Amino acid sequence: MDQSITSKLQNSSFSVQNFLEFISLGRILDTAVGNFMSLAFTALVASLVSDVFTPIVSGLVSKDIRKGYFLLRAGPKHPYKTMEEAEMDDGAVVIRYGKLVHASFQFVINALVMYFALKGMFMAKRVIQTGIITKEAKAA
Repeated sequence: MDQSITSKLQNSSFSVQNFLEFISLGRILDTAVGNFMSLAFTALVASLVSDVFTPIVSGLVSKDIRKGYFLLRAGPKHPYKTMEEAEMDDGAVVIRYGKLVHASFQFVINALVMYFALKGMFMAKRVIQTGIITKEAKAA
């Protein structure tokens, strides 16, 4: 870093040392790791829903649920073969319920995984606090 910039930062109310102390508290790094993991987890669940669950449900109802829509008002090019045709037609009013169903699957799966992960963590914490692990380790 340029010496003049460094000296300006040190002479202001914001200093590099204060910033480094703030970063080294641990909470910032924990939050960054948590955010990184949540992004990876979200991508995993999105793939699970898009590539596994949605095709199964679509096969059961014999159409792609992601492309489900209600036509509230038709435009001049009606009838439509696909949702995309309806959306591109001037004057057509479309409610795209398929994307809502798809997002709902993702939400439910995320919520279930978080529920079971937290439940497992709390059970492990209770086991450690009650000393079951230490008693078994001493017996061995």
